[in-house]
Amino acid sequence: MRTSRPPTNLLTSPMNILLLGVDLREDFPEEGIRSDSLIMLHLDPAGGWGSMLSIPRDTAAEVPGFGEAKINTAFARGYENAADLYGAGTDPTAAGAALAADTVERFLDLPAHNARINYVATINFNGFADLIDAVGGIEVDVPREIVDTEYPTADFGYTTIRIPAGPQHMNGETALQYVRTRHADSDFGRAQRQQQVLRAIVQALREQPAVLRPLAAMRLVNAASSATRTTMPIGRPDALVMSALLARVDPSRLAQYRLDPERVGLQEIGSDLVWNPADVQSLVQEALSAPGEAKEQASIQVQNGVGTAGIAGALTDVLADERFSTTDPADAEQTERSQIIDYGDHPATRERLSATLGDMPIVEGSSDDAPPGVDIVVRLGADYEQYWNGR
Repeated sequence: MRTSRPPTNLLTSPMNILLLGVDLREDFPEEGIRSDSLIMLHLDPAGGWGSMLSIPRDTAAEVPGFGEAKINTAFARGYENAADLYGAGTDPTAAGAALAADTVERFLDLPAHNARINYVATINFNGFADLIDAVGGIEVDVPREIVDTEYPTADFGYTTIRIPAGPQHMNGETALQYVRTRHADSDFGRAQRQQQVLRAIVQALREQPAVLRPLAAMRLVNAASSATRTTMPIGRPDALVMSALLARVDPSRLAQYRLDPERVGLQEIGSDLVWNPADVQSLVQEALSAPGEAKEQASIQVQNGVGTAGIAGALTDVLADERFSTTDPADAEQTERSQIIDYGDHPATRERLSATLGDMPIVEGSSDDAPPGVDIVVRLGADYEQYWNGR
C-alpha cells in the first residue's frame, strides 16, 4: 500500500498534493464511483508561491495493474479492488487515492523532475461547499453567464442553475455549482473554473486579519476533516501549520496550468485524450519551477572549496530536493568565503538560491569562465556553515 511521502521539511520544503474531486455517494454504492477532477497542487512555503496543474478526466494513462485507460478510472479501480491490490481490510477510499496517485505520478513522470506526490486529498463534492463556507465564502469574477439545464441533484435528478457574469461573492453552494457544471462549456473550461476557485480560497485566507487567521485556519481544518479523505496531517497540529503556510502563498503567484490543446499536442482516439509526452514534460517542468525560474532554466553546480569529502554532493542533493536543476558536483581550489556565482542573467534562480542558503552572497561572473553546461556555481568555502549546516 502506498503511504504518504511527506516533504523533507513541512515548513519550508516544496510539496505536491493531488486533489481528487470525487462523486462518491456511500449510501448508494450501486451508483459507482467517479473521480471527475484531478489537480496537482504544488506549494513552495518558503518561496510563498505555488502552482496548479489540471489533468482532464479523459486523459489516456497507464493505470498500474490494469493497463491503459482513462486516468479518472484509476480511483475507481483502486476503490473497487482494495483488498486484491493492497490486502484485506484496506480502506477502499485510501486504495483509490493510492492508485490514482501512482497513476498521476507515472503519467507526469514526476521522479524525472525529482518530485513525487507527497499527499492525496479526495474531496467529496457534497462536502466541498463546507470548505468554502468555512472561510466565509469567496470572491469570484465570472467571465460569462453560466446556464446549465442539466445540473445533477442529490436525488439523481436534474435542475437548472444560472450564475450571472461579473464579480460576485459566492457561498459554498454556489461555488460548488460553479466548479461542477460541465454543460456550460467544456472540461477545459471546467478545469479553469476549479483553479479559479482554489485561488479564491487562498485569497480568502490571506484577507483574514492576522489575529483571526488561526481561527479561520481551524475552521478550514474542521471542514476539511468532514469533507475530505486525505493522507495529509488533517486533525493534528501540523494541519494548522499547513493552513498557515497556505495563507502565506500570494494568490498572484499561484500559477495556473492545465493540459489543453493550446499548450500540449493532442491526439483524440475515440473519447480518449492522448497528449504529446514531450509537451507534457515541458508543462510539468514549468509548473514545478518558481515564477521566473521556468524561463531561466539555470543549471547549478556545487563546488567543494573546503576540502571536506562529500560536502558538495550532499548540498547538491539538498538543492535538488528544493527543485533546483543541478549538475554533478565538482572540486575547486580551497577558499575562505562561500559565494554564488551567476555566469549569466538568472535573477530569479540566484535570488531563491541565496535565500535557500541563508543569504549566501551573490557575485556576477563572466560567461567565458563558466564550467561547460553550468549557469550558476555555488562555491563552498571555509565559512559555509554560516549558510548551510551540512545536512
